Order: sequence, then C-alpha cells, then structure tokens
Amino acid sequence: MEDFWSTSHASSGQSSYLEYLYEEYLKDTSSIPDDWKLYFDSLPLVHDSQPEISHQDVISRLKQKQVNLPIESRIHEKILIDKQSRVIQLIQAYRNRGHQKASLDPLDLK
Repeated sequence: MEDFWSTSHASSGQSSYLEYLYEEYLKDTSSIPDDWKLYFDSLPLVHDSQPEISHQDVISRLKQKQVNLPIESRIHEKILIDKQSRVIQLIQAYRNRGHQKASLDPLDLK
C-alpha cells in the first residue's frame, strides 16, 4: 500500500500538470518546487540515451517543418488524399449497391 501512495501522484488524473512541471523542469530546474526537482532528478535514465528534449520544442519543430514543405510535396500530398478519398467512395458504393449487381442465384435458374 505504501508503494501505491508513494506513486499515486504520477498515475492520477493530473497528467497534464505533471507534463507542465516536467517541461518547466527541462527549461529551468529552478523554476519548479524543490520536491518536484528532486523527484525528476531521481527518475531513472535510459541506458545510452541522449539528454531529454522538451516535447513542446519537438512539436513546434514538426509544425515548422510542415510549413516549410515545398509546394510540390504539398500538391503530391493533396493528390494522394484525393485518390484515397475516391477509393473510400468506391468501397462505400460497393457496400451500398453491390447487392444489386451480385449474382445471388448459384444454380443459374433465371
């Protein structure tokens, strides 16, 4: 039971708050309360891993890369989306109207 109480803060519904604290910890360790700093310092490191990077930094870099895509890439992406949409429409048409074209008479008695 003691183990449960000692880790209950990490498994409760406060994940967004913990993420916020961890982001602040990565930016500046002195910007969070000392007990949280000690907690984050005590987290185990992954073997041969690089230093932790802020998730917000990763998200902003990915958004920036999306904005900087060449126009040809965006056009190609739109063409692929249009083709995928047409495939989905074709599948839906077979689902809706396929029974009208299906050969349901196995003995060909017509």
